[in-house]
Amino acid sequence: MLIAPRKKKDEVRQAIETVASLNPPHQYFSAFLTPAPGEVDVKARIRRVVSAGPSRFYRDMSLLHDRCNLSRFTPSISSSDQLALRQLGQALTVYHETLMAPYAHHIAARVEQDIAIRIRDLLNGGLDAALSNLRPIFQWRPPVLHISVPHEKEVFLSGRGLILVPSYFCRRTLVAMTDPELPPVVVYPARPTITQNMSTETDEHLLAALLGSTRALILRAIHSCRGATTGRLAKTIGVSAATVSEHVKIMRNSGLLTSTRHAQNVLHIVTPLGRRLLDSRL
Repeated sequence: MLIAPRKKKDEVRQAIETVASLNPPHQYFSAFLTPAPGEVDVKARIRRVVSAGPSRFYRDMSLLHDRCNLSRFTPSISSSDQLALRQLGQALTVYHETLMAPYAHHIAARVEQDIAIRIRDLLNGGLDAALSNLRPIFQWRPPVLHISVPHEKEVFLSGRGLILVPSYFCRRTLVAMTDPELPPVVVYPARPTITQNMSTETDEHLLAALLGSTRALILRAIHSCRGATTGRLAKTIGVSAATVSEHVKIMRNSGLLTSTRHAQNVLHIVTPLGRRLLDSRL
């Protein structure tokens, strides 16, 4: 009975060591491990990584060789060791199932909140507003976007466009993926949410606390506006701002909303869980 937990613990530790060796804390992030556009199935992503081939792996890892101490696991993969490739696939699977999947809701909420803010800026003020409001991460001085990274480098888009990716895990520094065969990508820290209380109540109790027509109206109003302030919700629903704030607090602590400061206001945004609840009750 004591062997299984010990084995699982060792498996998780080995997975962490493997992933850390292939993804060290540097500004460069390997395109080898980057999901393809629109790729949402984790198993499919892992299969693609394992089947990428030694030449692609070696090219990406050579960019990191001088910046970090790669583990002994790395050369065996680059030499097309099929057992090592299977071990890599297993390590990525264990890493995701143990350390990522249990927190998928919180990760998705943070990222989608940032995307909602960027869309709002783009719709209200165009490209200049969207890029200007990325300060201090970026400095937009048309037609040049300045990005704060330790190593100075000029990248010419040449009509390819630039993909900006908000990341839950990118906290202090930016990460650039500059494979010349791929569109330029910059990963930046997703906008933080306002601190919320992590409730220990069961899902049943939390959902019971959300029952009521006023909260449903607030949730639908925020969803239809792609984000709304407390003042706007009070006018739309026809209740006081204090009432809206209380309902928003409950829904935020239950994971149905996130709130973030934007300009002089606090903007409330529906999370993926909140959208699923709305879709199931429409």
